[in-house]
Amino acid sequence: MQNNLHLFHGPDSYSSNEKLRSWKQAFIKKYEDDTNVEIIDGKKLDPKDFESIVETIPFLSEKRLVVIKDFLAKGNDEKQKRVAELLTKVQDFSIVIFHENNSADKRKTLYKKLKKLGTVSEFKELSPAELSNWVIQNSKKRNLNIDNSTAAYLANYAGPELWKVSQEIDKLNNFANGEKVTKEMIHQLSTPSLHASIFKLTDSISEKNLKDSLRVLQNLADSGEDLI
Repeated sequence: MQNNLHLFHGPDSYSSNEKLRSWKQAFIKKYEDDTNVEIIDGKKLDPKDFESIVETIPFLSEKRLVVIKDFLAKGNDEKQKRVAELLTKVQDFSIVIFHENNSADKRKTLYKKLKKLGTVSEFKELSPAELSNWVIQNSKKRNLNIDNSTAAYLANYAGPELWKVSQEIDKLNNFANGEKVTKEMIHQLSTPSLHASIFKLTDSISEKNLKDSLRVLQNLADSGEDLI
């Protein structure tokens, strides 16, 4: 196994991007160099260029960091197979990260070769309990005053997409200005997830609350959801 070959993938693109960002920062800090960090669009990656990059000695540095974005999703099959063959040519001075903003196809040759030769990190969608804990931990980092119960409510209200939840925490933090976050604040500032919206809609209909029912239905329509 090569400890310089990595694949980051999975539906939780927020966490995979955060890990990628921390690795880039750690690399730059350790080697005091950002000239040997190369980001490549997977759609444009040519196997010949890949071979040249991973075999060429870094410029005035011990290591090179190569990040290839969405190659398993965007690269054609022939190019992927060729790159899979070239993985054994990756030199020790090259750290190569294949980063996918979604789940990689585990049936593909390149995925199987990366799993065999390197390290595969899969970032799965958080469970409700994990998401609630994530809200609590990230609220603390921002000094947001929110109790556990309200944090769990926000997690359910905003949904599992961490990019969105992070934005909602920022909005609440700016609005609350040190005050304790309430459910009313969440309703006022945050956009509910599809699941939360449908639950609210059915709840309003069962209560025969026409005003709230129409408001939630309009929000769903505005967000582009299929009303059927």
